[in-house]
Amino acid sequence: MIRPVEPAITRGDPHQTAYSSVLSPHIPKHTPPLRRSISAFVQPSPATPDWSPPQSATARDSSSTTTTTTTTTTRTPTAFPVELLPLVLAQLPHASQALPSLTVSRRFFLHAAARIYTRLVFTQTSGQRLQRVLATFEASAAALDGEASGATAFAYAGLVREVVVSQIEVRESDATARQSWRDVRDLLCAVAPGLERLALATGDDAFLNVAGGWIPAHVTFPNLERFAISPRCVKFSEELVVDLLRRSGRGKLRSVRMKNCMRRFGGAGWYLIAEKGGGALEELVISPAGGGDPGAGWDPVVFASGLAEVVRSCLSLRVLDVSGSRGGIDDKQLGVLLTVLRDLEVVRLPCGINDAHLLAVLTAAPPSLVEIDVACGCGSSGGPGKAPCNTFSDAIARKLVEELYSARAESLMADIVAGRIRSTIVLPSFLRDVKTAKWISSLQWAETLPSARVDFADSDAVVYQGVRIRVPGGRDMIE
Repeated sequence: MIRPVEPAITRGDPHQTAYSSVLSPHIPKHTPPLRRSISAFVQPSPATPDWSPPQSATARDSSSTTTTTTTTTTRTPTAFPVELLPLVLAQLPHASQALPSLTVSRRFFLHAAARIYTRLVFTQTSGQRLQRVLATFEASAAALDGEASGATAFAYAGLVREVVVSQIEVRESDATARQSWRDVRDLLCAVAPGLERLALATGDDAFLNVAGGWIPAHVTFPNLERFAISPRCVKFSEELVVDLLRRSGRGKLRSVRMKNCMRRFGGAGWYLIAEKGGGALEELVISPAGGGDPGAGWDPVVFASGLAEVVRSCLSLRVLDVSGSRGGIDDKQLGVLLTVLRDLEVVRLPCGINDAHLLAVLTAAPPSLVEIDVACGCGSSGGPGKAPCNTFSDAIARKLVEELYSARAESLMADIVAGRIRSTIVLPSFLRDVKTAKWISSLQWAETLPSARVDFADSDAVVYQGVRIRVPGGRDMIE
């Protein structure tokens, strides 16, 4: 029988306490008194069979020698309404504060363990904590396999729903960052069946050469709903990302975020996003690293065909961010995209946008759209006398603002009077003035619109008829 290990709780750093020791793989069978912090949430209920019966107390009158026996209703709350446990534990600011509840009772143990292990976050020097969590998983797995006869075993790994790993390392002198990521691999293998959210980031160049065999072939993530790589993290190879996407369940992915992460992304990756997302996919953020230079491996043709495949398969998209690709998108394809995706609320478009694209937006008039970003995402914002990547006129920009948003507002005047912002449009640094054919500052142009006011919360934005017009870095471009 495996001997239970008491949690060693460190009182100093709250982030160190959540998984600071190897917890027992067994469910506690005893029921000690409730802690004051937990029992404060509960009112005693005489109808609960687990409450202690009334007790007798002896009181002596100070003015008499007669001994009087009175009955009190003091109860020790040893039972707790099961339906309230998750609500109480959810009020704890940090998961580590649920550790004392592990030894209260079996029901407390189940809910407290779920509170502690639902979300595992490992960053920088938390590699040793990761190793302790793995040891807990191994001990509980051994107990479940029958090595601890007569014990009531518990699978901690089955509680994990989210894993966040960023720049992890182990402080031991003989351990490298790559070795600590082997522990991450073991963690993913252990929690794979119930994993719903996965976020990764690393600065290790070794991952650029990691192929799809990093995780054993039999491991899958059938319930994975959200997959993310930290913005501008370019260390994960396309092969590794595609392998992780392939292991997710068909029609399960709801969100994929890889902003400025991929130097190249082939047709297989786009097809997997369309297949694994399907009707469930609501958010897709994928933009190339370094502006999507075709010479660096980003293929604009594959990008256009892959995006078309996603649009055909994922009709529930609400957020679409494909900014930064220098290959651009055809205005006809954009019109089809906005016509098909009627639930689209936020769209950030690639480079190469012109008047024809904005006319396609006006024609499609997506009913749910609240934000459109047509600013340059590749870094070529242009300058005085120099054309930016996105080239359209001030006239079409104003038409977009007024007709797409303001003209169809049912309570436009109420929004204007109350100062409410209904929508956002993000413009490039410069627009073409149709009267002079010169490039003008987009922010200065927006400030000249009738009744426009500066957004004091954002110096690069102007509010016009309930619409925030934002120009990233626009204030720096004003001479």
